[in-house]
Amino acid sequence: MQTVLVVDDELNIRHMLRVMLEMSGFKVLEASDGVQALETAVEAKPDIIMLDIMMPKLDGYSVCKQLRENDDVKHIPVLMMSGDNATRQHQLEYEACADQFLRKPFQFDQLLAHVNHLLKTPAQV
Repeated sequence: MQTVLVVDDELNIRHMLRVMLEMSGFKVLEASDGVQALETAVEAKPDIIMLDIMMPKLDGYSVCKQLRENDDVKHIPVLMMSGDNATRQHQLEYEACADQFLRKPFQFDQLLAHVNHLLKTPAQV
């Protein structure tokens, strides 16, 4: 069973994603802020990380950069998510080393397609 780390400061979003991902056969870990996300990623080494951008303590871009600097977890695919419509969104996404970006709100089948694609793509280390 593959493990997904869902990182979002919104409890309702984490809960919805947990239920849907577990129904799709994934084990789900959760983090509610960037600091907790880094700790969980390093400790659990999930197969993929779904990372919100706007969070307390440490934003998603900072988390992503720190993940990529850590040899133990830099290979883990990162799917960044945001409802922010900033024009520089995609440029910042790639600067932060995310593998893919998904704008909120999204359909679950769209999210699942991104997750499955990233899990089948060899890591770029």
